[in-house]
Amino acid sequence: MVVAAASGSVIVVNEDPEYGNNVWVDHGNGYTTIYRSTGEVKVRQGEKVTQGATLFVIADDDGKLGYQVTRDSVYISPTEVMAISG
Repeated sequence: MVVAAASGSVIVVNEDPEYGNNVWVDHGNGYTTIYRSTGEVKVRQGEKVTQGATLFVIADDDGKLGYQVTRDSVYISPTEVMAISG
């Protein structure tokens, strides 16, 4: 299971050629998290999610997971942001 790192609004749900699916969550204050997985997407574009909400369900054979963070549309290391307030 892949869960939201922080509360926000789902702004993108689409297919990704390498990972299978994309889910982007806008947390406000310029922060967005991007999740990529071949798992089953459990959210819809426009949906509000809380921290810990399930974004994907990953089966044993779903081996890839991508996670990225942007601040003001620039990719940053997720280790720079341990908690996002939105």
